[in-house]
Amino acid sequence: MENYARRIVGTRWILALTLGATAFATVFAFAASLTVTSGGLGAGNAAVTSCDTDGVNTSHGVTYAATTGYKVTTVTVTNIGVNGASANGACAGKSMRVQLTGASNASLGEKTVTLASPGTGSDSQVDFTANDVAASSVTGVHVVISG
Repeated sequence: MENYARRIVGTRWILALTLGATAFATVFAFAASLTVTSGGLGAGNAAVTSCDTDGVNTSHGVTYAATTGYKVTTVTVTNIGVNGASANGACAGKSMRVQLTGASNASLGEKTVTLASPGTGSDSQVDFTANDVAASSVTGVHVVISG
């Protein structure tokens, strides 16, 4: 009787491992068959090209008001997709999202602009006047270029 019980438990264990391995193999095969394009991210795998390979630089301008203190008015993003001597070369026409963050990486304000063609003005300056963000609260600036 004891040997019979051990055989049943052993058989159930092998059956459970076999079913688990089959489920894993099925999910893995399905995930490998998904495709995406390089213009966006999603489930699957594809190379995502970047219009800016060396990063960007940011600085922000502030204004003082006696009642509210120093507030961020602008964020300037430079070194965007430099292509030869032309700023915005490979990134021209793409969307740029600039986010000011504070403690614990919390969002304090966010703006999105479209990058202009190379040499066509101050397309890298983002106006944050309406967001009323205290300069002392800003601990980081996040920039995402997409499109």
